[in-house]
Amino acid sequence: AEWPLRPGYSEEKSHCVVSPSDKLAVRQVSGVQGSILFSVSSPVYISHYFINRSFNEPAISRALNLRVKGAKIPSGKDAPVQPQFTKVAWKATRIAEKRTKWGLIWAKNHEVEILYTPQGKQFHKDKQEDVETALQGDLTQYFAPSEYCTKALFTAYVNVCKKTKKAYPQKYSVSKSANTRYRQVKTSVLSHLKDSGFGDWSVNPCKPDY
Repeated sequence: AEWPLRPGYSEEKSHCVVSPSDKLAVRQVSGVQGSILFSVSSPVYISHYFINRSFNEPAISRALNLRVKGAKIPSGKDAPVQPQFTKVAWKATRIAEKRTKWGLIWAKNHEVEILYTPQGKQFHKDKQEDVETALQGDLTQYFAPSEYCTKALFTAYVNVCKKTKKAYPQKYSVSKSANTRYRQVKTSVLSHLKDSGFGDWSVNPCKPDY
């Protein structure tokens, strides 16, 4: 879909709207670990989606996987996995549950993170306080950056580099652009999407640096 350009975007060409399915499709090939962790980790692929509503499997498989399978991945790169899709047997019984602002993030061998979606922060509550009491008060005092946010991932990358005595750039932007292996894979996927008629990838000109 086409969208009016915001200040900071190139006027020479239009950009496509980057939807969640667009990002997930690209990450299905390049890996969800991102460019920073790619230099210290093997690619991490999504192997399974759990969906709490009815869905059309051919359509969702095409949106999240099949449309990027034709990308020409540089030789020597790991082949992405074919994700599976499972409907979760849970159904919201109240309107409040359907419109909830809370989400869950979970990775294997890690604790479940409760995410307050309007701010993208995790609910990091004091264990000694009652949960219901906390939810009725000022929630902002219980919020902490998500362990999966860009800043947290960059901090983890720096810590790994320090422990292994590996040299690393001092800025997130430098680290991201310096990782050529990841950029090769992602560029090939974005080129494939463009050649398939999905448009140019939107670039955020105002992303914060760390």
